[in-house]
Amino acid sequence: MEAGCERLSFIWLSVGAVLFRLEALLLVAALGLWQLPNLWSSGRRMQFAQFSLLPVLGVLAVSVSGVFMSARVMLFLDMIAPHSVFASFQMLCDQFANSLINKYSQDEAGRIIFFGILASMAISFVKLMGPFAVPFILRRNWGVLGIYWRDYRPFAWAALLYLVVLVLFFIKLQFMNTRYLSFLNLLFVPVLAMGLAAFVREFARWGKWLVIVGLLVMLSNVISTGAGKTHYVEAGRWVSSHVERGAPTYFEDGRISYYAGRGYVMPGLTQEEAMSAAHAGDYRYFVIEAKGSEPWLNEWLVAHKLRIIEHFANRKGATVVVIGR
Repeated sequence: MEAGCERLSFIWLSVGAVLFRLEALLLVAALGLWQLPNLWSSGRRMQFAQFSLLPVLGVLAVSVSGVFMSARVMLFLDMIAPHSVFASFQMLCDQFANSLINKYSQDEAGRIIFFGILASMAISFVKLMGPFAVPFILRRNWGVLGIYWRDYRPFAWAALLYLVVLVLFFIKLQFMNTRYLSFLNLLFVPVLAMGLAAFVREFARWGKWLVIVGLLVMLSNVISTGAGKTHYVEAGRWVSSHVERGAPTYFEDGRISYYAGRGYVMPGLTQEEAMSAAHAGDYRYFVIEAKGSEPWLNEWLVAHKLRIIEHFANRKGATVVVIGR
């Protein structure tokens, strides 16, 4: 009875999370995969049916209400559509291949990109682990992954599904932020805790120092010393006061359009697509992150008879430029 209540509570929490982030649907999918073995057990088949009832009814209700036709949902469906994923991956491979000199390397562009994405995320993930990655230098502590899979199966399934989401996001938008990896790090907290416990049992003195360093890292994450996104704010305010509201404008980042008073607009095109010959004529202004001195940008400005109207930089040198006539 208690296990059933816990599963139901988890489902309701997942539904609540979906209201804010559609990616949270993977939590429901993770629970479904966790319960899937019950389908082959005659004694637990009814339990699986009861578990599946609420999500199925929810999908039917959402379908009838027309929510699937909303712009936000359509954008997410487009991101996971196989043909869209393949097209985005192919475009990324072509862009990378064109930057290579050796033909053999160009032929391997797809493989380099795919494993490069995984390597990039793995490096960022280890950086997020901070000092708690130290216990896993010892090969014997990797055994906690087996315990994680056995005792924390819903977390493990959620982590695997979220990894797929991150790869799709990277392929579609061509960038990755450690902020997006933080949820994956959160799902691995049981692994980090078990790894730390195993390390402390073997090296009690070093374990104390590791905990102290971990606390200092936590404090450094809370106390921000970064430059912030002041250039986003300044660029948005400038656009708000100098660009007519109806002028077609491409915002590379939705936060700039938000500060411009136009709402948080998720770009339907990547910067490369928007500035390509096929779409460049659709916009009068481009608000993108660039220094303004890049050779490719100068060539593009000359080719399209545009200029950099204004630029904004934060104290670390990150720059946003406004391009127009």
